[in-house]
Amino acid sequence: MDWEPDLVIWWDFVFKGIPPGIAQCPYPTAVIVGDWNLGFSMILDYLKAVDFVLGDKGLIEKLSQRGVRNCAYWPAYSFDPSQHCLIHTVERIYDVAFVGNINFRVQRERSFYLQRLARLGQKYKVLIGHGIFGPSYARYLNQSKIVFNHSI
Repeated sequence: MDWEPDLVIWWDFVFKGIPPGIAQCPYPTAVIVGDWNLGFSMILDYLKAVDFVLGDKGLIEKLSQRGVRNCAYWPAYSFDPSQHCLIHTVERIYDVAFVGNINFRVQRERSFYLQRLARLGQKYKVLIGHGIFGPSYARYLNQSKIVFNHSI
C-alpha cells in the first residue's frame, strides 16, 4: 500500500453508530458529533473507542465538565460562503421564513417558536420548511425578508 491515512474521521455517529473495531484501528481516530443532545450517554460510551472528539461548544463544555480532554470545538454545521450568500436575482416573496428541523422531539423549544411563527401567517406570508438542503435551502432563505432560526 502506497498511501496510509493520517487520521480516520467518522461523522455523526449519533445516528449511524461507529464502525465495528474502530477502537483497534491502527490510525488515529476522531468523531464529529452532531445532535449530541439526542444521545449524550451513548457519546460517553463511544469516547472509549476513539482518540478525539470534535463538537459544538455545548458538547465540549459538557465533556470538559466530566474531565474529558481529548475534545475540541469545531463548527461542523455553520456558515458556508458558497451556499449562504445573497442571491440578488431572487425575489423576496416571504415576509418570514424558517427552513430546518421541525421534529418536536429533537427541537422542543424551537417548536414553540414555530407555532408562534405559524400564527403570523394570518397576517404575513410565512414559510416553514423542512427537508430542504443545498442550493434549495439558500434559495428559500433568499426569498425571505426575515429568516428565523433557533438552535439548540
